Amino acid sequence: GYSVIYPEFAPASRIIYFPAGTYLVSDTVSYTLKDLQNRHWSKPYYELTRGIRIMGEDRDRTVIRLADHSKGFETGSGKAVVSYTNAPLACEKECSNVSQLNIFTDITVDCGEGNEGAVALRFVSNNSGNVENVRLISHASHIGLQLPVATEAVFRNVEICGFDYGVFTSPATSICVFDEITFDRINCACVRSSRAIA
Repeated sequence: GYSVIYPEFAPASRIIYFPAGTYLVSDTVSYTLKDLQNRHWSKPYYELTRGIRIMGEDRDRTVIRLADHSKGFETGSGKAVVSYTNAPLACEKECSNVSQLNIFTDITVDCGEGNEGAVALRFVSNNSGNVENVRLISHASHIGLQLPVATEAVFRNVEICGFDYGVFTSPATSICVFDEITFDRINCACVRSSRAIA
């Protein structure tokens, strides 16, 4: 037998569309393939999370809201409201290398109240990706946008309000381009980065 780095047949894109409305959640919204992994490395977070397109109808009218005081989102949890990977907050190395072409657009993520450990959006997209027309809101949560593993993407027209950290990256995060990103009421740092950001 032999092993390959990428799957012989990459999975088709998955589109998850949210019509206008408020979606009250109490756990992480995620589409990951933890049982479908890169065949070359059998590591815990080498997922085939490729072509995941989470799209709302309109940022102002499409809201994913975490219920107040949701279990598991306490201080120190680092748990995401919306996530493109099963990798935890503390993952400080490349975990997924088959995560191209992921998209998150036209949605507001509201972390609710009493969820101090929440991460609004944990986004991963190797080589290319897009986060556009997005608003991340907190009433004292931990991180707005987290890039935990190797990510190269464009972030355009993103508002981040009310977090300890606006954007939080790991050493594995690659080059990301931010265009029209605004911060408001950030407690510690707008960007905590250990790699180049243009």
